[in-house]
Amino acid sequence: MIKKLFFVLNVLFVMVSGGDFEDGVAAYHAGEHQKAAELFKKAAEQGDVDAQNNLGVMYENGQGVQQDYQKAAVFFRKAAERGDADAQYNLGVMYMNGQGVKQDYPKAAEFFQMAADQGVVRAQTVLGVMCMSGQGVRQDYQKAAEFFRKAAERGDTDAQYNLGSMYMNGQGVQQDDQKAAELYRKAADQGDADAQYNLGSMYMNGQGVQQDYQKAAELYQKATERGVTRTQYSLGVMYMNSQGVKQDYQKAAELFQQAAD
Repeated sequence: MIKKLFFVLNVLFVMVSGGDFEDGVAAYHAGEHQKAAELFKKAAEQGDVDAQNNLGVMYENGQGVQQDYQKAAVFFRKAAERGDADAQYNLGVMYMNGQGVKQDYPKAAEFFQMAADQGVVRAQTVLGVMCMSGQGVRQDYQKAAEFFRKAAERGDTDAQYNLGSMYMNGQGVQQDDQKAAELYRKAADQGDADAQYNLGSMYMNGQGVQQDYQKAAELYQKATERGVTRTQYSLGVMYMNSQGVKQDYQKAAELFQQAAD
């Protein structure tokens, strides 16, 4: 199963230049969002692409200004057209969601591609998902795997999970349970609950790893604590059968009840 993504805008609230932009960053971090927006506007009018991108994010979120998706898209476009990678990604998000612009998946893919070419990891992951589903681009599992690999190597947990799933299912890559387990482990170590569940199942079944009930139970427990409900039943079975944990019928019953709810 390929993980669906939540889109988060890229924003640059660090001091990388002087004048109004730097003062705007300081005001933003001080919680003075209205003042920050005013300073970013001044810098944006002078062609500062970082200020344009930040101002777009503030209009998108309604921070220091009245929320206005159209204005957000305008500022993202100004910075994107001048090659700002974060703004290209952000404008792609707007086209993806139909916020401030007419929803247009191919146009979203174009801007994600621009950002991905400049190394924006989240854009690479998003393009991987779009290539998997054929949303806005031609469906291409091999290309999806390439995008996921680029982002996974940079530490993106969704890309690691998704590439692991592709190795598990042999989609766009040669089927390889060991590589799937390696990628799930990388994502699981960063707290990805779905990866924890999948890796736990691999330890449970000895698939791509040496069978280890204790490790399976540990991973199921972590995933359960992070809200993955399907692990509750699996963990309950382990308590029922004393697999990797001390037999505990009461604990098993509690987990089965949680799964049923």
